[in-house]
Amino acid sequence: MLREVLFWCEFPKETNWDLINKEINFKTEIYIAASSREEFLEYKKRIKNKNITIGAWPTLSKKEGYWFSGFSERKSIDKLDDFKDFNIKIDIEPPIFNGKMTALKVLKWAIKPIFKKAENKNYLADKINRLKNKKIIISPRLPRFYMKKLVGNVKDRKNIYYSHIFYTSMLSKPMVPLLKLFYKSWFKKENNPKFYVALGCLNVGVFQNEGIYKSISEFKKDIEFMKKINIDKIVVFHLGGLFNKKDYKEWLNLIRKNLSC
Repeated sequence: MLREVLFWCEFPKETNWDLINKEINFKTEIYIAASSREEFLEYKKRIKNKNITIGAWPTLSKKEGYWFSGFSERKSIDKLDDFKDFNIKIDIEPPIFNGKMTALKVLKWAIKPIFKKAENKNYLADKINRLKNKKIIISPRLPRFYMKKLVGNVKDRKNIYYSHIFYTSMLSKPMVPLLKLFYKSWFKKENNPKFYVALGCLNVGVFQNEGIYKSISEFKKDIEFMKKINIDKIVVFHLGGLFNKKDYKEWLNLIRKNLSC
């Protein structure tokens, strides 16, 4: 059974907060994307549900790169300080590219940092190492060599967690078994027990053309796979996508019945 289920909320403006307050009757955490402390607090105050712990998901403007990395300017990295009072999710990824997502763009985007120096990677690592937030989730969990290219040396502390990405909806059907085989091997070698696995996508993300689950059965298969390989902490991407579905109660019930408490 699952011990924890968290939610990423990338588009709080499009999220039905009244429905969330009414329908979520299990303990969870929701990480709300916001470009400023003020914006985050505006959404935080909409939550009236005692089952929900609210965390911040700081984002940059697309011009700044949207996600955080050593390619971000120092003044952009300093924005993390504005969220020091809350649980926080920090996306460590190369700067966002323009336009819709394509396989070629993603390949170039992923490879480019290997050959380019991230001038502020140590500054970002020092910033994260100094943050005293009760809980810090770094996403995605990347191979160590690649992580150091983007962020330098982040210390392993009690308040640091990681989130792997397991978005089967973005792959062709023949690729899904390969992804499962890869992750099954990786999770066995994972030496940090404080990690989550993000499942998705329930709706499109920032590129607006990401592949999404075609049916609840695909989501169910991913949950069953997590349980099979003894993963008991997951994240659902994303919250708005769940509660904007006509059959959201079925999806919510699926999550609820797989929770151990």
